[in-house]
Amino acid sequence: MKLLLIVPSRDRGGAEHYSLEIAKGALERGWEVHAAVPQMKGTESLIGDFKADGIIHHPLDIPERHFLAMKEEPLWKNETFPQTGMVLRRMRALERSVRVLREGSQAVVQFVRTLSLLLQVRPDVVLVNICWATFGMGIILACGFSGTPTAVVFHSYPFRFSFRNSKVKAYNWARARKQKWITVSEGSRRLICGSFQVKPEEVLRIYNGIKQPPILEESNREGDSALRTQVRRELGVAETARLLLTVARLDSNKGHDDLIQTIPHIVREFHDVRFVWVGEGEQRDSLIEKCKEYRVLEDVLLLGYRSDVSRLVRSADLFVLPTRFEGLPFTLLEAMVHGLPVVASDAGGISEVIENGVHGLTVRVGDSCDLLEAIRWALRYPERMKEMARSARRRVLDFSEERMINEVLEVLRELSEAGSHRSSR
Repeated sequence: MKLLLIVPSRDRGGAEHYSLEIAKGALERGWEVHAAVPQMKGTESLIGDFKADGIIHHPLDIPERHFLAMKEEPLWKNETFPQTGMVLRRMRALERSVRVLREGSQAVVQFVRTLSLLLQVRPDVVLVNICWATFGMGIILACGFSGTPTAVVFHSYPFRFSFRNSKVKAYNWARARKQKWITVSEGSRRLICGSFQVKPEEVLRIYNGIKQPPILEESNREGDSALRTQVRRELGVAETARLLLTVARLDSNKGHDDLIQTIPHIVREFHDVRFVWVGEGEQRDSLIEKCKEYRVLEDVLLLGYRSDVSRLVRSADLFVLPTRFEGLPFTLLEAMVHGLPVVASDAGGISEVIENGVHGLTVRVGDSCDLLEAIRWALRYPERMKEMARSARRRVLDFSEERMINEVLEVLRELSEAGSHRSSR
């Protein structure tokens, strides 16, 4: 069977990791696998991994603009246009029209280029990975128009959207044409159904999963002193330093801004703490400027993309994920499987995996004060955090990579078979 993955990404993160693992699972089953990924600096390592694993890459120029980037400064300014009825209504209407045109032109470009790709590859089934709720309309419509059996995975869905009725109809027209929609958490499924006026039973929920250790033994993290020492030397910090690790794309939705506000207070009280950030993204420069503003840049190590995340996880002391929108982050599951204590926001599917005070500490989304107090507590009571980490290791057994891959590939197989049966009639 020939599988085509479409990944309209600018950078590498959880959705891209998902694509790679599904692709490798399909290869193991003997499928022919193609991947369409924009050729950009942020996707170079992903494309390299696809090629190294024998996956055929197609450089498709369909990257999406980041969702929050579309919330630009308004075209009108209060000081220029006073908030009087007629002027304000006209300027807001103009702003909405401009944004609708931008979205529409992007969707048209995606539609044409995706349709061309489908004609070139002629896959039996397609897997589309949507990083954000408003991404990929042109891709989804092209797959529907071509009648190619398609699974669409929505990885992150921040809230319920009020889409125009014409847009809802267009999406549901495509969904009715040999498509199956998938979300990675129950919360995301509710939001998808509410936004697109779809019945819950018509959208699948398949949780993300992480590779499980061969034997689940209690982790003696202090006993792994050689790795801890080696990593600290590589990072240029004291061997006694406590590392607070965050693995996330450097985007607005990941909450690094909230974390920065806590750093001055943390390092003032805990002099041995260093914050380690893994990931790349469009917000890198602005985050560096904000660290300078708070005078904490020397306390934060920005490592960029790393292929040895599990090694860093095993040598860290605390995993911190202050994300604002989320599906179900692989980095969280990886921290749990390696027995690293966790402090995370309760965004998206995180609260479906972690019970506060049982498997780790969860905080309110966007609340830097709540985040500060949780990190303080974790650093003051490391033994209690280790107890939670042991519970988290047992909990994460329910979220295996093998289960995730098998369930997704089964959906793809069923879609392909159903499509071929209809075509033969």
